[in-house]
Amino acid sequence: MFAEADFIVPESPASSFTFRKAQRDDKDRLKELHEICLPVRYGDSFYRQVTSPKTSLYTVVCVDRGLIVGAAVARVESQWRARERGLVMCSLEGKDLLYIMTLVVDPAYRKRSIGSRLVEALSSQVPQSVKAIYLHVLDTNEGAVRFYEANNFQQIKKLKAFYRIESKLCDSYVYRIYINDGKPPPNNLHTRCQQCAFCLSDTCPFVEDIPMCLYMYNNLMSDVFSWFMRKFSITP
Repeated sequence: MFAEADFIVPESPASSFTFRKAQRDDKDRLKELHEICLPVRYGDSFYRQVTSPKTSLYTVVCVDRGLIVGAAVARVESQWRARERGLVMCSLEGKDLLYIMTLVVDPAYRKRSIGSRLVEALSSQVPQSVKAIYLHVLDTNEGAVRFYEANNFQQIKKLKAFYRIESKLCDSYVYRIYINDGKPPPNNLHTRCQQCAFCLSDTCPFVEDIPMCLYMYNNLMSDVFSWFMRKFSITP
């Protein structure tokens, strides 16, 4: 899946790596690194957004002697609006999720814990309201599967035809890990998914557990009520 390195970089001590947010001048190198590591292609607008000083994305790059050798890009989502919300719901003390959009490491720098440190750096940036991290992995990407499982991510579902790569439909795994003392809702069953009128999602695990579905519905209504009160400055 990944391009083979055509050279070997001399071993650098882990202490020589520096981690920082992406900057505007990183755009060309980030594009190069993503195209080396990933089969999915992103347009220039993605890299402009990643490197913009005003971006809402969370970014981390790993630099070795002036060269970017790893990068991670993520966004914070409300758990009610997350694409895979039925699979990665948190109990309601935290209502946000961190979605890792991309994580890449130069093939010549792998097996040096750079990927793990990128995930740690992302986790350290996000607010305490974020209680889980999730992502998609191409099902044939065995190296990425081993990496996330070695870092305690849990594989929770396989999605058919999630990616389109060179006109071919490819499957994806969904991985999840809880952070900041996050945990799943009570009685989280992860049953076989069906269409659910509550969340209009085919990934809702609560469809066979009506009390659980009502639990989530009641909390959603509570959020809507609170928003209404704030919006119109109503004092109870």
